[in-house]
Amino acid sequence: MRYLLLAITGLSAIYIVSSQNLKQAKYDTYLLAQSLKSAITSPHSTWLAVKQLNDLPQLEVYRDANNHIPSPQVIFYGDSITQRWKTGFLESHHYLDRGIDGQNTNQLLLRFHQDVIELKPKKVVILGGVNDIVELKGYIPIEATENNIRVMVEISKSHHIEPILCTLLPIFHYPGRNRSAEVQTLNYWIRGYAREQNLQVIDYYKAMNVDLTNDGLHPSTAGYKVMESEVKKMISPESVSISSLQHPSDN
Repeated sequence: MRYLLLAITGLSAIYIVSSQNLKQAKYDTYLLAQSLKSAITSPHSTWLAVKQLNDLPQLEVYRDANNHIPSPQVIFYGDSITQRWKTGFLESHHYLDRGIDGQNTNQLLLRFHQDVIELKPKKVVILGGVNDIVELKGYIPIEATENNIRVMVEISKSHHIEPILCTLLPIFHYPGRNRSAEVQTLNYWIRGYAREQNLQVIDYYKAMNVDLTNDGLHPSTAGYKVMESEVKKMISPESVSISSLQHPSDN
């Protein structure tokens, strides 16, 4: 138990640096403290708490699969909207899916090296930020979200990988207060930052409507088809070589 407490303390320090937000760090410490409270009475909960502490960015999700594929041409990187893209489009174009359900941009940044840089793709399509806005894992100010996206772009460029940004999809329905203004604010910044950096933007926001979602946020099959049309405007088959690309069975 002593080591668990030390791990929580260390993680809090890391989060202050990574998110640059004391409020977020305090919230994460609270969540982990709650896990510790459960661990006192349950061995299984102890194991889960330790696992959380050891792999907050969820590196284990793709670690093994990453060791068994050649360098992909294009990686689609993000949260549940990317992970749930199961229409066959990504596979048929030999694009690699590296989405993880529920992740915020803090987590996306923390696993960016393993799940993007180490794979040496030609391009990376970055879609993230909605879980920051809905505060799925705690409060993250929009400035921190912007900074996380900016850092992922800069890291990509430094490794000769072309970053392609995406606007967030609209939030038509979600528990709690209306977050449409925050989505529009972040999308405004994404478009502006992309112009400033001469980056391509896949504008999902303008293409989507409520009838193209399952729950007011996540796309339905028809919604993904619309997203695929937007992707095709920015990434043509001629722009990437796909002859040697293989995919792990988990995607």
